[in-house]
Amino acid sequence: MPASNQIRLLVLDDDVGDFRILARHLETVRTPRYGFTHASNIEEARVAISDNTFDAALIDYRLSESQNGLDFVKELGGREAPFPIVLLTGMGDGELDREAILSGTYDFIDKMALTRELADRAIRFSISSYRYERELRATIAEAKEQAAINQRTLALVSHEMKSPISSIIGYCDYIIDNCNTETTRDAAGKMKAASTHLQDFLSNLSEFVRLDSKAVQISRSSFQLKTMLDETVDFFEPYAQHKGISLIKIFDPMTDGVFVGDRLRVRQVMINLLKNAISYSDGGTIAVTAEWRNDILQVRI
Repeated sequence: MPASNQIRLLVLDDDVGDFRILARHLETVRTPRYGFTHASNIEEARVAISDNTFDAALIDYRLSESQNGLDFVKELGGREAPFPIVLLTGMGDGELDREAILSGTYDFIDKMALTRELADRAIRFSISSYRYERELRATIAEAKEQAAINQRTLALVSHEMKSPISSIIGYCDYIIDNCNTETTRDAAGKMKAASTHLQDFLSNLSEFVRLDSKAVQISRSSFQLKTMLDETVDFFEPYAQHKGISLIKIFDPMTDGVFVGDRLRVRQVMINLLKNAISYSDGGTIAVTAEWRNDILQVRI
């Protein structure tokens, strides 16, 4: 409710008698107190709005043959108006009630059934709803602004890291192709797998951005399934050895070929499963099996 404990009302009604009846009803309300500004037509209402600040407005549906209260509600902006609007009507028309709400009014009052309680409740309900709606809009706007900042940050991080990681992968390929030591080639292969994982992580960051904009899509690209599985398991070998855990790979020969699908997401599922398996194990052996059955890839940890 307004801090002054007084509600300043604009009443737009071309029937002075109806306005006086409404005012008499509300003047008997002890708290909050009501103050009134009466306008008999839209032109007077425009002047009153430009000269005063109101907590709510009551607008009659039928003003004259040439003026319609709902048209003025739309002119004010409906729910975007500087105050909540309650429609006054002398008709018990359900379709009109629906039109009033859709136009942006917060409530409506049937003048034929007008009571002090009805008017007071409708006005206070509208003011409370208006305030909460404004607060919600501000919160949504703040959340959208923060989301935009997050998206720009993710895009910057992704852009700045992609080039160095690609260079690392390139140097790993060079070492693998030109080094004569098997141990060094194996280490370079594991470094490449780790770098590829970081590359996939950056792609996941981009996916989060696309999720916010509802633009995410499942990828359909060709990739070597067994190679991806090998690299994923090898990536966790140092972590497993540190915990005294042996990793065993059991891959169906049918997995050794080119498959079409979303490599990034399949790899991410594998990473999550393996990470949890190693994290919650204190020793022993973890077997990773992959089978191709009935056109379905089955991976078990």
